[in-house]
Amino acid sequence: MICLSWNVRGLGNSRAFAALSRLLKKHSPDFVFISETKVSGHKASSIKDSLQFGDGFIVDCVGMSGDLMLLWKKELLVSIQSFSVGHIDACIQMEDGFTWRFSGFYGDPIPSKRVCSWALLRRLRDVNLLPWVFRQATDNCDLMDLGSSGPFLTWNNRREGRDNVQERLDRFLADSAWRDKFYNANVEHLGFNSSDHRAILLRLNRVPSSRNFRGREIAFWFEPFWIKKEDIGGVVKLAWSSASPTNSVEDLKRKLNSCASKLLG
Repeated sequence: MICLSWNVRGLGNSRAFAALSRLLKKHSPDFVFISETKVSGHKASSIKDSLQFGDGFIVDCVGMSGDLMLLWKKELLVSIQSFSVGHIDACIQMEDGFTWRFSGFYGDPIPSKRVCSWALLRRLRDVNLLPWVFRQATDNCDLMDLGSSGPFLTWNNRREGRDNVQERLDRFLADSAWRDKFYNANVEHLGFNSSDHRAILLRLNRVPSSRNFRGREIAFWFEPFWIKKEDIGGVVKLAWSSASPTNSVEDLKRKLNSCASKLLG
């Protein structure tokens, strides 16, 4: 599954729309969170339909705030839990029935009002205990930065010389329950395209798991009795050698994932 997130800084102009269309075609994300669309009402609905995504939800702007959009493919079962000018909170059910939360969050650009944004974040944390991934947040509520590959800084004020400022403002964060299920998830920073923010891409796959006698899913754990099996060395060696070379942390995660799959049969 792939999630694309982008602070587009205005989706009403043809250049931004064309850039988003190219990103959707190239990466084929399953769901997309867009902030600062700067469109609302019929125009926002028309743009959503033009992108030819399966379904979606729009938060219209209120003054200079709001203008959010969440899109998802029709194969996904998505239910919107709550929304405001600063967030869209949704539950996503996978094909195997596993359900988790996605919250697209846009902090207030006015520093004096950000205390309200962080209060909203804490309230969202208390809504339910589903595994949770967050787009743009703080390091509380048991949320950890999922890291990134590619250029580190995601925002550029596009000024010249000493007036140029760049920061990492866009990120994905997740709680421990979500990271346990998607430990091999990875985030990639893409280009700026028509915005002053980079689009960011989240790729995720479920951790291999088994089911107990009641059909309930249980997480993968290494079982001590496997050591006593005569062929354990061969199973591990085969799984390890069949994966790609280990040149990064992501390669290591993939090999561990492959090994887990072999051990679980």
